[in-house]
Amino acid sequence: GNEYVGRFEDDLRNGPGKLNATDGTRYDGECKANLRHGKGTLVFPSGAQYEGEWKADKQDGRGTYYFAEVTGGSPGQRFVLEYDGAVCTASGRIVATGTHEQLINESPLYRHLADLQFSTPQAGAQPAPLK
Repeated sequence: GNEYVGRFEDDLRNGPGKLNATDGTRYDGECKANLRHGKGTLVFPSGAQYEGEWKADKQDGRGTYYFAEVTGGSPGQRFVLEYDGAVCTASGRIVATGTHEQLINESPLYRHLADLQFSTPQAGAQPAPLK
């Protein structure tokens, strides 16, 4: 099963902790009532990661997505999405702007990158809830 090391209150994850999920996803950050809440980093099995703010298990506020290298991209090239006026950049060049959901729906490049990085297709979806 999943492995969690961190603070509990009333048998619920509350405060800082680290979760290693059986699917290879790792979360290091704050929790409230068993949900990601506060600042934290979620690392996906692909190597992509999200560092930023969470509210009730959803990415909310300022944060940055780091996509792992993409097939066909330049060596070391990473695509980055910064929340809070979200900007998707490639090697320092702005590729698209918008929220995660807007980029999924409006940017074929971003949607393609998201589908490559995450295990389930992105249709404005948030990461799976903590269990």
